[in-house]
Amino acid sequence: MKIKIKLDALDVFSGTLQPSFPQLDGDRLYWLQAVLERAGAAGLYVLDLAVTDSKPRLISPEGSEPNSKVHEYGGSSYLANGEHVYFANAADQQIYRLSVGSGELRQLTDDKRLRYSDFLLVAHGSYLFCIAERIVGGINNEAMIVALALQGVNDITQPITLAKGADFYAGLAVDVQSKQLAWFEWNHPNMPWDSTRLMLSGVSIKPEPLLHNPRVLIDSPVASVCQPHFAVDGALVFAMDGVVSDLDGPLEEDCTGDITSDALDSWQILCWKDNKLERLTRDDAEYGGPFWVFGEHRIVNFNGQLAAISSLNGQDDIVEVGDSDTNCNNNSSVGNTDVFDVVQQLLADENAERLLALAGSAVQPLGIWCFSKSDDDTQGAWKKIVGSAPLLEEKFISRPQHFVFPTRDGEQAYAFYYPPSNGRAAAHEAAPTLVMVHGGPTAQAKSLYDPMKQFWTTRGYAVLDVNHRGSTGYGREFRQSLLGRWGLRDVDDVMDAIEFAVEQGWAARERLFVRGKSAGGYAVLRLLTEYGEYFAAGASYYGIGDLAILAEDTHKFESHYLDGLLGQKYDPQKATQPGNPYYDRSPVHTLDKIRCPVIIFQGAEDTVVPPVLAHSLVAALEKQGIRHEYVEYSCEGHGFRNPKNSSDALERELAFYGQALFGNDASSADGM
Repeated sequence: MKIKIKLDALDVFSGTLQPSFPQLDGDRLYWLQAVLERAGAAGLYVLDLAVTDSKPRLISPEGSEPNSKVHEYGGSSYLANGEHVYFANAADQQIYRLSVGSGELRQLTDDKRLRYSDFLLVAHGSYLFCIAERIVGGINNEAMIVALALQGVNDITQPITLAKGADFYAGLAVDVQSKQLAWFEWNHPNMPWDSTRLMLSGVSIKPEPLLHNPRVLIDSPVASVCQPHFAVDGALVFAMDGVVSDLDGPLEEDCTGDITSDALDSWQILCWKDNKLERLTRDDAEYGGPFWVFGEHRIVNFNGQLAAISSLNGQDDIVEVGDSDTNCNNNSSVGNTDVFDVVQQLLADENAERLLALAGSAVQPLGIWCFSKSDDDTQGAWKKIVGSAPLLEEKFISRPQHFVFPTRDGEQAYAFYYPPSNGRAAAHEAAPTLVMVHGGPTAQAKSLYDPMKQFWTTRGYAVLDVNHRGSTGYGREFRQSLLGRWGLRDVDDVMDAIEFAVEQGWAARERLFVRGKSAGGYAVLRLLTEYGEYFAAGASYYGIGDLAILAEDTHKFESHYLDGLLGQKYDPQKATQPGNPYYDRSPVHTLDKIRCPVIIFQGAEDTVVPPVLAHSLVAALEKQGIRHEYVEYSCEGHGFRNPKNSSDALERELAFYGQALFGNDASSADGM
């Protein structure tokens, strides 16, 4: 591998391949990773940890791809057990069984109206429990929990419905005896980080799987539950923020009661045991996260207790969680977690003695790390066992600075600043600055080594990555403060971050660029229409130009998202009139304020942000005579998975900025 001082566009998307959704089955470690030879499609890999010098093997056959589309975003799409792996196949969304040894592939389901995710083995592998989504049409899709027989079945197996009626289900967890099943669910117009119900049910298997006496444990309009997990003693633990009654004692019969208890302003870990609810963590960290995809486990059994991901002030840690007297803080870290800045997922072996983490840092891409107090090989320290090294020389890796900045209304928000790393910018000279706005808008900018950011910093750009209000990682109040003010408060926060960076001498006011994807692309368009004179150019990747069109033509998971973000339910008549937020905050209606060129990227088969949004935006730009470039790629899903499409888009964006800076095809700020 050749170490570089500057990354090419293709390096960004194919030079550093990162694992995702790891699973541990005995001594076999599995994960998903893009396969370049398959146009970036996800491949399933396995590594035998019991064999010295074992090498990863790609075991998913060509023509198959573990990839679920439940809720459109999917997530973890497979489950390994013994000699078999069960997975949802991208092409038809049906479940297949793969033999790890022989590579034999057998289809288990054949109802093309159903797609599956969140797999769970029950009753010693006799049944596969999972979330299913019946395709009825757009916002009318039906969610359910189903069971599939695995043993003694040679033909197609039919799903047995266990639960239905809620708009959405997620987070399936079963106890070690397969006698209790837990999950969380929610209904429109809530999003899962606003309000969810925590459910607990008994399970019987014979003569066929059945849930009995399902019980609502938590149900508050101002409380969000996630990460349900059964501890080794059978207690149900989970993360929760918001307010629910009787926080440290028995709940009311309906588990709602008067909402008078102390509020949890961050996702804390709680425990349900012996019909009592106890709080296990008491600090300001976040132990949960917004549910967008299945399978991102943050709590596992380890060393007789619990291990959990703790997020605070832009930094992740892995901590041990004991009884209700435990005060989790940095002193309870598991091993030398200072090697991490970001932790996305935890997993442990069945004996809860070996802990693995999907983690990375400002100088290390995401990889799978292992820790065991009894393992001579790790010697009580975290050891990276899967993952690639950066292509950049370490001295050319730009390291971010997390900072707090004041907002114009007297509050505060957060951001990361990445200085140029090409060694050419004079110390006293503010660099051209690329402002990045994350999606969601509940996502979070973090200090993880990102080839995309390093692509820009090695070309002389500074990068400003903003966590505006509405971002995750800074508590419920910070996240919820965007409700009713999307397109206003987040945009103002980005501008306040820019002003702070200019005052610090980090950014050149006359050389500002901005890019964002999805909801971040919407923020870009809002910034360019509200503060157009501040920017030299902008790039919107599958961004949103018209909120009314989005409300009319989106998928079920987000079909009521705008109700909360804009502060009112969509009304097709009022949404086309000035004075309504669906109209007033749609960039397409204020394009005359744009003062700089804009480049727009769109996927042709995006079901989350449909192409019609980009087409209407381009038509409006053409009508206004605003300089723009439009690029549409023929690809499925939300975003560009094909490295060729992605690298082509990045090269176009770089050239576009070069033209804005120099009036020609210059594509670098190196000469400054």
